[in-house]
Amino acid sequence: MSNKKLLKIMPLGDLHFGNPSFNQGLFDKWLQVARQSKHKVILLNGDLLEFLDANRFYKPKDYLSVNEQLDYVIESLRPYKKDIICNLNGNHGTRTVKQYDLDTDRLIGDELGVETTKSYHEDLCISKGRQPKYIRIYAQHHAPTSKSTLLAMRRFIDVMEDIDAELYFGGHNHKTMGVTKVYRGLDYTPLRKTFVFTGSFLDYKGSYAEDGNYGFQIPSFPVVTVDKDKNVNHRIYWSDEV
Repeated sequence: MSNKKLLKIMPLGDLHFGNPSFNQGLFDKWLQVARQSKHKVILLNGDLLEFLDANRFYKPKDYLSVNEQLDYVIESLRPYKKDIICNLNGNHGTRTVKQYDLDTDRLIGDELGVETTKSYHEDLCISKGRQPKYIRIYAQHHAPTSKSTLLAMRRFIDVMEDIDAELYFGGHNHKTMGVTKVYRGLDYTPLRKTFVFTGSFLDYKGSYAEDGNYGFQIPSFPVVTVDKDKNVNHRIYWSDEV
C-alpha cells in the first residue's frame, strides 16, 4: 500500500524542554519526521515544558525561563499548526497553575489554535471518499508508572480497555511501547485495540529517572500508522544519546 494512504499519528509528549537533560537531537528527529510526513495528525500529549519546583532536583540556574521555554516550543510547532488536533494537560502544566496561577498548557494551545483538555476522545478520518473510514482514539497524559515497562503497560490496558476506543495513547511514565490486543465482540467478531506509550525526550543520565532509581530507559518516541482496514503499526525512533 502506498504511504499516501496511511494515516500517520504523531504524539508529542514529555518533551520537558528546559530541563538540563532535554535531548535536542531526538526532538530534531521528531521535527524532521513531521516535515516529511504528508497525511498526519499531531497529538500534544502534555509536559512539553519543564517547570521549576523548589522540591525537585535541579537548581534555578539550570533552567530556561518560562518565556524562553514557551517561545521555543510554540515556534517549533507553529509550522504544523493545521495538523495538531489536541493539546493535553500535563502534570507540569497543572503544577504551574496551582503554584503560580500560570496556565502554560493553555498558552501553548491558544497560540497553536487548539483546545487544551485533560483527555481527547474522537473519531479520526483514515481515508475520505464515498465511504470514509474512521478510527476512534482516546488520549490522556497520565499513564501508570513502574520500573517495568511491561507492568506499566498491563496497568494501562486495565485502566483503558473499557473506554470506547480502538487506539489509546498515554504518557507521563517516559516509556515507549505499543501493544495490540484482540477482544471478542458481538457474535465473536474480533475487536482490535492498540495501546501506546508516547515516550520521552529526556536523557536517562541526570534526569528524573536516574534520580528516582528507575530502570534504564532510552529517549524515544513512537509514530503510529493506520491504513484503511484499521491495521495499526508503530515505529519507535530511538536516540543515539542517553
